[in-house]
Amino acid sequence: MKIQLSFFLLLLSPSLFALDPVPDKLVVLTFDDSVKSHYTVVRPILKKYGFNATFFITEGFSFKSNKKDYMTWKEIKSLHDDGFEIGNHTRDHIGVTDQTYKRLSEQLTAIEKKCKEYGIPRPTTFAWPGNATTEKAFKILREHGIQFARRGGSPEYPYTYGRGVAYEPNKDHPLFLPSAGDARPDWNMADLVRAVEQAKDGKIAILQFHGAPDNEHPWVHTPKERFASYMEYLHKNKYTVIALRDLKKYVDPKREPDDFMKIVKLRKKRIQEEELPEGMGFANKYPSDQGIQKHPSVIFSEDFEKPGYQKRWEEVRNKNKKVLSLIKNKEKGIVGKTSLRVTGNISENTGGGMTRWFKSNDTLFIRFYTRFNEKCHYVHHFVTLRANKSLQGRDKWSGFGGAGKKPNGHDRFSTALEPWGNWRRWPAPGRWNFYSYWSEMKPSRDGKYWGNAFRPIDAHNIKKEVWICCEFMIKHNTPGKADGEQAFWIDGKLQGHFKGIKWRDSKTLMANALTVEAYITNRWTQQQINIVDFDNIVVAKEYIGPTK
Repeated sequence: MKIQLSFFLLLLSPSLFALDPVPDKLVVLTFDDSVKSHYTVVRPILKKYGFNATFFITEGFSFKSNKKDYMTWKEIKSLHDDGFEIGNHTRDHIGVTDQTYKRLSEQLTAIEKKCKEYGIPRPTTFAWPGNATTEKAFKILREHGIQFARRGGSPEYPYTYGRGVAYEPNKDHPLFLPSAGDARPDWNMADLVRAVEQAKDGKIAILQFHGAPDNEHPWVHTPKERFASYMEYLHKNKYTVIALRDLKKYVDPKREPDDFMKIVKLRKKRIQEEELPEGMGFANKYPSDQGIQKHPSVIFSEDFEKPGYQKRWEEVRNKNKKVLSLIKNKEKGIVGKTSLRVTGNISENTGGGMTRWFKSNDTLFIRFYTRFNEKCHYVHHFVTLRANKSLQGRDKWSGFGGAGKKPNGHDRFSTALEPWGNWRRWPAPGRWNFYSYWSEMKPSRDGKYWGNAFRPIDAHNIKKEVWICCEFMIKHNTPGKADGEQAFWIDGKLQGHFKGIKWRDSKTLMANALTVEAYITNRWTQQQINIVDFDNIVVAKEYIGPTK
């Protein structure tokens, strides 16, 4: 009889029930901090698409007194009644660390009691407040019935840009689940797509949102319209969207890896080896780029602080000496005391600029700072990297000219980081994109070969009257093979990374000339005077990043 009873109890063990296979496009939606917009904005959008989600509740911040920005418990109860999950985010939103974990039990209990008071089940999921974590808290979480706990994208990625990795069942600890994306105000559709496209091959994308909007925490705010577009994307692309508790259908929450940090370390190693960097680079060591030319990766640098800058650039376009000038910066900041100003007068010139040739490298990074005057209109050409046959004689000019014509793989290729106005649909000066010529480019409608565009999925309008850190990278392809790349960053954030480009068929064809200019034409530019400033130009062999 005891054997039969033991066998019966064994059959009732959840871990023995067959789990569903993890489908592709499985996304978990989570929302932190009890923000009012969870009820007023998020709730109706989720109900519209039939999405489930987990709302992690805390009474921290100004929850008890500020009902303009935070939900009431009756509204939280309504979320539960609608079928959404209510998770635990501690009473006071304390960061759970080696120093504070002993306070965790009372923090969890406080939210549990409130849930019970309002007829909400005891939470079985947890979100680490502030994404602070410690293994010492695992036992306490288990004692409180927590089956799954979500963290941020760290330590695989730095906190800065909200990047993350997909959850890998049986490799990630159930109480240490990574966010595939942690939404920020400067997120765009490309960031969302990057996060959810990881949901394949048995991996699950867990998304972390805060308010939409979030008035008290603007650094994690998501604009209402952008949030609606994210949810529309998930719906149109047929993602399955669930709450964190619903992972039980696919994953045994009791199954824990022997070494939960093993997968984290493997991911960090892979990211360092395979993915492009973001945020600060080696320029962080050189305030305002002072002394940056001494760094071993730097090929060329220009900060306009030393006299005779035009002698350091081999070709200068400065009609009647009225286009290029040096200005003094009154404000202290990321650039130095002196910057280059390009003043284009549509009735007198087409703007101007400078070109510098240099010894190339298999991979090149070009970083510059720019600032558009408030009245600056559309700019036709901007900062261009050109490949020439060599640095000698006529061959050093092979990459110039050829507008409307297709390169043959032996004579030239070029790519330019430019503002594009989308045929005046976007406010001037537009949005950033690549404008590129290479041997496999596509023809335009007129049959000619005008530069092909490489654009992020959802770029932002370029701001005026502020210094912008722009950086782009080009990786030469193996001659004859489509393994070349290009990418660009704005203020240290990766905007687009484009692979599979056959730049060239000749190994002697190398990108070796940089043109910095503001070229205007009356076809696009309607403003009489158009002013653009440049500073802190660097060409290097590795990622440069913003300066301090």
